[in-house]
This record gives sequence, structure tokens and C-alpha cells, in this order.
Amino acid sequence: MAQQTDLTGIFVREFQRWDSTALITIEDQAGESVTVKVDCEPDELMLNQDYRFVGQWRNHPKYGRQFFASSFVLVVPHTRQGIITYLVRAGQGLRFGPVRAAAIYDE
Repeated sequence: MAQQTDLTGIFVREFQRWDSTALITIEDQAGESVTVKVDCEPDELMLNQDYRFVGQWRNHPKYGRQFFASSFVLVVPHTRQGIITYLVRAGQGLRFGPVRAAAIYDE
């Protein structure tokens, strides 16, 4: 059995989905774009947020090296933009937007 490893990166986009499986692009800590195959609900991952994925590297015959994630967790945001994005997402539907989130962060 292949070795489980973890991969941390910023969620950039989802480019393909079927049922609960998605192919996404993340930017890893070295600034490289990486394709990750992961089971998640639509809109479960937040753009520009850091995630830690646990899984295995595999080589797809047509698309090359991909990371197959068996689980993932949101990494606590540490940057201003990361915290603002998190606050906006948490306040969604409550008339809580980026301006208010930025004001709270700056306070």
C-alpha cells in the first residue's frame, strides 16, 4: 500500500466535478499549481483559503502527477486576507460582507 502523506496549499479553483468528487487546483507552499482529487460537497471549499490534504500521490496516464486526498481540513488563516475571507464566509446570509470583515480585522 502506498504511503499516506499530507499536502498543504491554497484552494485556487474547482475545474471538474462528478457527484461528490472534485478535481481542484491548489497552490502549494512552493507556489506551484497542484491538481488534487478530493471528495467534498459543492462550495465546501473556500477560495483563497489554506487546506491540509491527506492522501497519496499518483500518476494519471493522461494528466500526470495528481494528489488523491482521502481527507482535508481547513488550516487556521493567518493572513489578513485569509481571515477576512473566513469571516465573510462565516457571515454569509447575515449581511456581513468584506467591508465589515475588514473593519473587524483592522480593529
